[in-house]
Amino acid sequence: MRYQIPGNWLPAAALVLGLSAAAPGTARGESNCTCRYAGRSYGLETCVCIVTPSGPRMACCGLVLNNTSWTFTNQACPVAIAPDPVPTQQVAGRRLAAAMTK
Repeated sequence: MRYQIPGNWLPAAALVLGLSAAAPGTARGESNCTCRYAGRSYGLETCVCIVTPSGPRMACCGLVLNNTSWTFTNQACPVAIAPDPVPTQQVAGRRLAAAMTK
């Protein structure tokens, strides 16, 4: 048995292809997928320091089996260390000495 294609299939196919190309993020491979952490959304390939029971760990947002997921890395979370404050007595002594020399 042979199947015949109706003669008006070309405009319908063009319409379907045109609509799928115009749909955002589907035909062009783009996506607006995000990962969530602490009430915020992060885009794909964004790395964030996530607090875990074993301490803070660096994780990057990615796709696993077409679902967004955090993947932990071996990188340590960046840490900023504040310099030790100058003791109050030294500051007060300097101000007093500066005031006495004027």
